[in-house]
Order: sequence, then C-alpha cells, then structure tokens
Amino acid sequence: MGFVATTSLFKPRGRPVRAEEGILKMVHPGGSVEIHTSPILASQIMNRNPRHLVTRPDVFKFPWIVVHPDTLLNPGHVFYIVPYRTIYRLLQEYKNMFVASSS
Repeated sequence: MGFVATTSLFKPRGRPVRAEEGILKMVHPGGSVEIHTSPILASQIMNRNPRHLVTRPDVFKFPWIVVHPDTLLNPGHVFYIVPYRTIYRLLQEYKNMFVASSS
C-alpha cells in the first residue's frame, strides 16, 4: 500500500501528548513525537523501529494489548512505540502480581 504522509518529529516539553483531529501522533521511547497527517499501517512503523511494538497509550496499565501489524492507524489518535523488552517486563510484573495475590 502506498500511503503518503507528512511526517515530522518533535519533543514536547513535559506536556502530555493529546489526540488532535487530523493528526496521528506516534510517541517514541524518550518522548519524541512523530506526526502523520495520513493513515499509515502499524507494520510500517514497526519496520522503521525494529524490536518495537505499536501500542495504545494505556500500555502501562494493559501491556497485553498491542496493535496488530495490519492495523491502519488513522489521524486523530495517539499511539506509543514501545520496545519488546518493556512489554516483556510489564507482563512479567503483572504475572508476579497475579501469582502473589493468588497465594
């Protein structure tokens, strides 16, 4: 698929990244934000960021919910680009919390 997108990268100064109509925001580790004005496949983001997944902003609360590579990401939303190892660590923490609360 050939999507044409206007892309730019900026780093907000301590402010939360909020959704804006007509703008797709991809938050990188470290807080830099990649801006797209056209839809893009999650797999395209993942190909440019090896060993990373695209997730919803609530990834730190629900680390088991990640975006499928075939998902079309539309403007008006915010997604995070998160390293595999971070997802793994978050899942391990939840597993340990569940085991501890079960005993």
